[in-house]
Amino acid sequence: MNVYSVDEAFLILQHNKITSHKESVKRWLRQGKLIGQKGGGLKKNGWIIQEEDLHAFIKERLPEAPYLPTNPLPIVIPSGSTGDIEWYREEGRIKMWQQITSRNIWEGRYEFKKRFIQECIDHLRLDNKNLRDYLLENILSHKKGYAKPGVPLFTQ
Repeated sequence: MNVYSVDEAFLILQHNKITSHKESVKRWLRQGKLIGQKGGGLKKNGWIIQEEDLHAFIKERLPEAPYLPTNPLPIVIPSGSTGDIEWYREEGRIKMWQQITSRNIWEGRYEFKKRFIQECIDHLRLDNKNLRDYLLENILSHKKGYAKPGVPLFTQ
């Protein structure tokens, strides 16, 4: 039976998309939602979480999850030829991109805020009120079917 520290439990919960903040894990431990024992870690003031308690917490949060891996990071990269090592690096890059895109960092559009556009116009030091109004109106009219004005992040 494995035991986990707060950091390790956080990585597992993050991998299962339950939380993105380590402080949430600490709060759940203090509140008793996640069962753990005080007195772990190097200074004996941390938490120790049993594997079965962590699995129960994950099952509670994700009742329909078919597979709940508990090892979020590969531990050892076997030594071998340059091709093998490059293959593992490429796999790491692919996993990184999957993580980034799964968190919806890029929604595909950049939405304009009126305040930001006005700050840009102020930065250009345009004194002509008609030109300022024309630019603001023209930029804010780029909705292309969306509720808010914006432009695509990636052009193809």
